[in-house]
Amino acid sequence: MDEDVWWSIQLQLYIQIYNYWRYGSWKILHSASIYGEKIYGQLSSHNRRGIRHKNNRSCWSKNKATSLGYRSTYNHLSSWLTDTRNLTNPSTVIFLIGNKADLESTREVTYEEAKQFADENGLMFVETSAMSGQNVEEAFLETARKIYQNIQDGRLDLNASESGVQHKPSQPGMYKYIGATNFTAILTVKQYNHYLQKEESSKLQKYQQDCNPIESIVRQDDGGMLEGWNLQGVLLLTRHGDRGPMSHIKGMSLVDCGQENDPLLNKYKTFLANVTNGATGLGVSHPTWTKTGPFHSFPLLPAFAKNCMLGQLTYKGISQLLHVGEILRQIYGNQLGLLSRPYVQRPANNTSQPNFLSDEIIVYSTRYRRTFQSAMALMYSFLPIERWQSLSIRESHSLAFCFSDCACPQADYLNNQMEKYTVKQLSKHPKVAAAVQWIGANLLQNPSTKLKAMEVRDAVLSIICHKAEFPCKNSLNVNGDIVGQIASTTDPSEIINIDQDDGGSDVGAEGNKINVDSDVVETADSGTSGCIDSNHVTTLLAYTNYQGQKEAEHKFTKHQGILRAYGIIRNIVNYMIKMVSGDKTKFVLYSGHDRTIQFLTAALGIKSQTYMIPYAARVIFEMYKSDKETEFYFRLVYNGVDVTREIDFCEGGKSLKVTKDSRGQKADLCPIENIIRFIHDDYFTSLNATNFKDACTVQKKNEF
Repeated sequence: MDEDVWWSIQLQLYIQIYNYWRYGSWKILHSASIYGEKIYGQLSSHNRRGIRHKNNRSCWSKNKATSLGYRSTYNHLSSWLTDTRNLTNPSTVIFLIGNKADLESTREVTYEEAKQFADENGLMFVETSAMSGQNVEEAFLETARKIYQNIQDGRLDLNASESGVQHKPSQPGMYKYIGATNFTAILTVKQYNHYLQKEESSKLQKYQQDCNPIESIVRQDDGGMLEGWNLQGVLLLTRHGDRGPMSHIKGMSLVDCGQENDPLLNKYKTFLANVTNGATGLGVSHPTWTKTGPFHSFPLLPAFAKNCMLGQLTYKGISQLLHVGEILRQIYGNQLGLLSRPYVQRPANNTSQPNFLSDEIIVYSTRYRRTFQSAMALMYSFLPIERWQSLSIRESHSLAFCFSDCACPQADYLNNQMEKYTVKQLSKHPKVAAAVQWIGANLLQNPSTKLKAMEVRDAVLSIICHKAEFPCKNSLNVNGDIVGQIASTTDPSEIINIDQDDGGSDVGAEGNKINVDSDVVETADSGTSGCIDSNHVTTLLAYTNYQGQKEAEHKFTKHQGILRAYGIIRNIVNYMIKMVSGDKTKFVLYSGHDRTIQFLTAALGIKSQTYMIPYAARVIFEMYKSDKETEFYFRLVYNGVDVTREIDFCEGGKSLKVTKDSRGQKADLCPIENIIRFIHDDYFTSLNATNFKDACTVQKKNEF
């Protein structure tokens, strides 16, 4: 019986976690009914500020959450505690939970103050974050342990009338029982399913930011015109647009990855069809890049209009970059003089298309079709047609754009250490690991027994970003009919797929090391067996966002970013110097990947933006010259947000705040000398080295 009681307590407390995480409140355990050898709880709601129920004597625990962000909420604690102790059993476990631990910079109540209150009043205390899930599970499990200890010590008597425990014959309970052997489950409550599905579906919408919907691609803090300053040049790093998954997904052939009703996309497709005499979107004859070079004969559009091919750009991805290019055209086109420039004189016997100054516009892309196609779509919206046709695309042999500074054993070592750290962190959250395995087993065609959370996240986003339904085996549709397992991903063998796998550039290369049975996750209704619920998905996405942020703050991520981004930062600084030295270079594009941006932002110290890089993300360096003096400054804009002051060598008094427009808005500018000094003198200081070669020498340390 003791084991049943223990697991029942955990079951009830996990239901509380479920409600706490989903609704910001919880159900307090009032009583328990024993059916045979199983125990089922009955729950009742409690108001956060007051104790309003008459039968509180039967409560086993009181978990009080207070926001540490607002002192007005915290000030209610004393009266709440008085009411609680007057109305509850003396052995009731009382746990003070400080919420919003993730808002460290804006909190009004310190950890020390809240901890002192708890100690003085004999309360258990922990800080949590409902947003990230930090310590939420731990708080309730510690409550369960304390309740169980009170039962073992005799302070809580299951047979006492006030305990609320009733012995009854075996019969179906309110919840499906999950025993000790498989309690690492995510519980779905039958009677709440209808409401939970609506609630969870709405909560999935917040993860659309990782998809970067077309309507969210708008101008924000992006500059171009600053009062008293002239724009000298722009350097742009982008992530490719929306793509298909990196793994085979069940039912992906039924997902529509196309983009409808976008005038920019329709214009681009029509232009390519006319200029190349190729059909678009039919997978038969495709417009290709005809200029000589590393990308000769590369297709300019995805192979299929609606299908999601493995690792391939979608038409939605094309549309995203077209809109980014349109924004750039509006902001920088005229300022840089790129919309109406005279042709370069050509020899009389040259009958080819007119050429422009080849050094004015520089375009780099990795040798993946998705980055090449993204670059060409962006440049089409950014430039006049004649300029677009005269572009010369240069190849980067590395997703980090490291150029001649690539081989780095220490960076490889740090990457391996971070992978171990990721595995270790997931092992601390068995229920999340169970969700990872559950989703992977039901979503991926060939799931391994040791899945990685980011790998499953990538597959999940392929569904969410296209507003499709998750695959479901033998599930019931709205008409009550049984729906069989749906078809698999489109066979990519129909086209040459040169970049099906990034080698880990987007989602990681190796499997996870978590040993979790794939069948540990159950639902309350066998009619939905094999279905992926939205609460499973939100658990996965919330965890990966939280863990991604933790990894972004880890010093190994910073160090790896410094090593990986050295090549691209050197290249950026060289072009900056050319721009301020009267060189003809006006615009440089690096069409890359999420890892490219992660390395760069880590090296520069940018932390305010999410570690999860959305599709079609943009990082812009704007170069400015003062009207009155020969002073050169730059600013950094990340997805429309000015992050100049976050750069390690631009923070505090190292930046200049100038007027941005007639409404008095301000912009931050950082002296170009700062970044030149950084790359030449101070770049490897944090690694105790003075040059790239020494910094890349492996120095193994057990720092985890």
